[in-house]
Amino acid sequence: MKLMKGFISRYGIRILAAAGFIAVVALITYYEYGRIHQNDTQIKSQYTFGIRIDKDLNVIDDAGGSDVQPGAVAAKESDDWIDSLSLLDVSRIWMTAYLNQMQGRFVPSVKAVKNASVNDINVINSNDNTVIIGFTAEAYNKESDYFDSWKGYVSNGRMICEWVVRLNIEDMYDGTARISAASVQMPEEYGIKTYVTDQAALQQSTKDSSNLYRYQLVDDKVQVTFDGGEKWTTVPAESAYLLHSYSNKDDSSEASKKAVDEGIYVIDSQNAAFLYGGVAIGGKSVPLTVIFTKDKGEHWTSSQVAELTDVSFAYINMLSDNDGVIVAGYSKSQNMQGSQIYKTTDGGENWRLVGTTPIAKAIVGAKFISTSTGFITYKYDSDMATTLYATFDGGGTFSAVMLEEQQLSDNVGGTYQWNRVFVQANTPVQDSSGKLSLLVTQAAGSTYNNPTLAARYVSDDGGVTWKYIEQIDTKTSK
Repeated sequence: MKLMKGFISRYGIRILAAAGFIAVVALITYYEYGRIHQNDTQIKSQYTFGIRIDKDLNVIDDAGGSDVQPGAVAAKESDDWIDSLSLLDVSRIWMTAYLNQMQGRFVPSVKAVKNASVNDINVINSNDNTVIIGFTAEAYNKESDYFDSWKGYVSNGRMICEWVVRLNIEDMYDGTARISAASVQMPEEYGIKTYVTDQAALQQSTKDSSNLYRYQLVDDKVQVTFDGGEKWTTVPAESAYLLHSYSNKDDSSEASKKAVDEGIYVIDSQNAAFLYGGVAIGGKSVPLTVIFTKDKGEHWTSSQVAELTDVSFAYINMLSDNDGVIVAGYSKSQNMQGSQIYKTTDGGENWRLVGTTPIAKAIVGAKFISTSTGFITYKYDSDMATTLYATFDGGGTFSAVMLEEQQLSDNVGGTYQWNRVFVQANTPVQDSSGKLSLLVTQAAGSTYNNPTLAARYVSDDGGVTWKYIEQIDTKTSK
C-alpha cells in the first residue's frame, strides 16, 4: 500500500501532465486538421458553380470545375440523351448540388447551411432553359453576410429564396453533360414577382434590400430592423397613413391593406425613409410627408413635401445619403391625373419641386435609378402610343419610349397588331450588373392567344435603347 502511494505521489503528477499534453496535442491536431480542410474547401457561388451528370442523371463532378477528363466515363451517344433531358430534373440536380457543397463537415461556418431543400421549380422558357427555383435553408452563422446575395427573406429562422436561373447544358462528348448557370436573377430583376403573395411574406420580406433590413407589421404598427430582426423600432407615424394603399395600384386585396405600398419606402443598413399622407382619412387630412432616420431608428425626422391631400400615386427613392426623389400623382379623374416631382439634396430635410411628369394620365409606376435617369409608366388608354416615358436629366424633360414591334404568331390571324396587344409597360427593374429588364403586358380583357403572355425587353445602356428578348407567361411561377 505504501509502495502504491509512493508510486502515485512520485509519478502521478507526471502522468497527469503527460495526459494533459497529449490532450492538448490532440486538440491542436484536430483544430489544424479542420482548418486545413476548411482552407481546402472551396465554395462556389451560384454564378460559377457547375456539375457534370451522366445519362442516368448521376452527378459525376460537383466541385464546379472540369476535373472529369474525356474517357473517364464510358462514351455514349450524347446527342439523343442530352436533347431528351428533363429541364426540371436537371434544374433540381444542379440546385441540390449547389446547396450540398455548403453542408459538408469542414465548410466554414460563415458559409455553412443546414436543412437545405429545393421546394419548387417551374419552367419559364424552355427554349433557353430558364426556370424559377424556390428553395430554403438555415444559416449556421446567423450573423453572416455571405448569404446577402441570395436576397430572400427569413421566416422562423429559415432563408426562403427564389431565383430565376438560365442554365447552360453543355455536351462534353464523353458521355457526360456539364450543367452551369448562364445567369441568376431575382424574380423582380427578371420582371416577375412571386414573393409577396401572403401575409407572412408581406411582413418578412423587403424588396429593395437584403433580409437584414426590412419592415414588419405588429398590431398594425410598422416596425423596421437593421440587424436581421434582433432589434425592431416602431416608425413614429400614424399607421393608417403608412398603410394607406394609393388607388392607382388597382389592388384591393386584403393582403395589400396589410402592407406598406411598394415604392413608398426605402431601407438600407443605416437609413430608412417612409412616404405617407397626402390623403384624408376619417375626415383628417395629412399633407404629403416623409419620415426618415439616419441612425438605425434612434432618431426620426419628419419633413413635409407638399400640401397635397388627394394623392393617388406616390413613389420615393433615396439615391444616396443626400439625394432623393419623390413622384406624386394627384387629383385623379377617370384616367387623368396631375403630377409633381420633388428632389432633395440634403438627405430629406428639404424637398423642392423640380417639375411634372410628361402627360396628365394616371401613373401606375415610377423608377429612378440615378439622380438623372428615371422612368414613369402610365395606365394604358386606347389613345396612347406608349405607356412608358424616360428622363435623363433628373425629371426636367421626358421622352416617349417606343419599343421595337415584333411579328405576332401566325395562328392568330391578321386582326392583331403588336403595339395593340402588348401595351401596358411595367416599371423597369435593374439587376446587380446594371442591366434593365422591362415587361410589357396585354390590356385588360385582351383576347390575343394567352392573355397572360408578356413581351420582355432589356437595356444595357441605362434605358436609352431597348432590345426585345422573348415572350413569357407571367402566371407560370404562381
